[in-house]
Amino acid sequence: YINLPHYLKTCMLYLGIYPEDYTIHMVDLTRQWIAEGFISKSHGIDQEDVAKSYFNELMNRSMIQPVDTDHNSEVMSCKVHDLMLDLILQKSREENFIAVIYDIQDMTRQHDKIRRLSLHLDGEIDDTGLESIQLSQIRTVAGFRTSLYGPCLTLFKHLRVLTIEISSTY
Repeated sequence: YINLPHYLKTCMLYLGIYPEDYTIHMVDLTRQWIAEGFISKSHGIDQEDVAKSYFNELMNRSMIQPVDTDHNSEVMSCKVHDLMLDLILQKSREENFIAVIYDIQDMTRQHDKIRRLSLHLDGEIDDTGLESIQLSQIRTVAGFRTSLYGPCLTLFKHLRVLTIEISSTY
């Protein structure tokens, strides 16, 4: 992690929004990086091509593992190894990059300004934990698991990325 270029560090830390063993689609991930502003145009090269090269660089460094490929052997989706995800989540906490919420108590423990919020909630959740969190600065909200909870979107003044997946399995 220490030797990664800055542009790859942010892209790698962003992988922390996804739950353990989650299959991440390359196109979705690269579009999220672009929406977040992690990818800049480079010498007339399209942002999607730059993002794809970052994705491939993370894969070549074994930070993500390929899952599905197309007929041209291009990787279409990936996963993050459990040990790598632990490192990502630790660094994300240290740098206040992503807040991962597993239950309502996690919400009430948040004291820093949250920029990226990943909700890994099961069951019914109400808005009681939201009073303690500053939501207006959040740029990304990602929701996973089986919870039907969804905070009111008008609370997010700077939202750039919204990813919601509600299912019994992922």
